[in-house]
Amino acid sequence: MGPSFVENWTQIHPNLAKDSVGLGGRSKETINRKWDKLAICLNSHGSGATKNGQCWRRVSLCYILLFILLSWLIHNFYNCAESYFSL
Repeated sequence: MGPSFVENWTQIHPNLAKDSVGLGGRSKETINRKWDKLAICLNSHGSGATKNGQCWRRVSLCYILLFILLSWLIHNFYNCAESYFSL
């Protein structure tokens, strides 16, 4: 089980990546249950960390935020380099 497993899981359950389901008051319960199911799959791998759904959720959100930050930095670096070299 590797990154492709988590990628496939988030494609099947896209609302996990957005951290919302859109079911009103039951959204939080539904999201928590899905993260708990994903945690069981991730923990069953046997190597690496063993966490509950909430801990895996935090890790996932940190990676998403890191990806957004890196994308922003790369975009801004490219724009700065482009304007510098075009002079």
